[in-house]
Amino acid sequence: MIRQFLFGVVGCLALTLSGCAIGASDTSSTESGESHLAPTFRPERGKHRQHAKQHSPKATAHASAKTTAHPDPATGGKQGEPSAAGATSPAAPTTSATAPAPAGSASTADSRGDVSGLGAPAYVDLTGATVTRAGDRFRVRIDVAAPMPSSQGDDRTMNVGCFVDTDGDGRVDYEMWASLSESGWGTSYRYPDGARFGGSSGVTVTVSGASLTLGFPAGHVGGATSFRWATGAEFGTLEQVASGTTAQDLAPDDGAADFPGR
Repeated sequence: MIRQFLFGVVGCLALTLSGCAIGASDTSSTESGESHLAPTFRPERGKHRQHAKQHSPKATAHASAKTTAHPDPATGGKQGEPSAAGATSPAAPTTSATAPAPAGSASTADSRGDVSGLGAPAYVDLTGATVTRAGDRFRVRIDVAAPMPSSQGDDRTMNVGCFVDTDGDGRVDYEMWASLSESGWGTSYRYPDGARFGGSSGVTVTVSGASLTLGFPAGHVGGATSFRWATGAEFGTLEQVASGTTAQDLAPDDGAADFPGR
């Protein structure tokens, strides 16, 4: 399965990024292209619960527009104001999504030196990931082979994502993203009916050394208590983005991990 996302939007969505510090400056993106970063899930109908309702076709647009990043409150950060980008679609699913559930966790390991593509810095090389649920909140810690940067030039793109399949049909249902610009890390959220960006995404990001942690409410996976998941990282120039040749790594390498772990 190939999911594509656009880098740059008509009118240029504003990216308000703060990375590891609140209040970074705004920047904008004028370039556009496509990416093919996505895991491959084999259909496993019956293994996980089905959606409570039918959704419209899954959103495939993924803007590279920079969005507001906020440290994960679970790690002691302070939530900031919503970004100027705002929501790009109706509200995300919330029905029974934030009901407390037993804590659980699941981890997957990944080999070093298995990044596909050219010119990849070591921090694109995933070494493992862990999903943890505590109450009504999830955290996804993604570990890499070198410390993560706090910013980068607009002539490069860096994205880290978590992909979730809640109904076992082999298609990604929900995506939580962190994207890096010269102002820091920003976030976005993709769900079957649309997408949200920055402070409106409900996704937080915290970077500490060679680990990046995404935080989000349980409603961001449709209230599911079990699902399949994978993580990925991507880096490249705008030319590589346009030609689909960015450096990429997925964890696990092939397929998906189960939450909660076995």
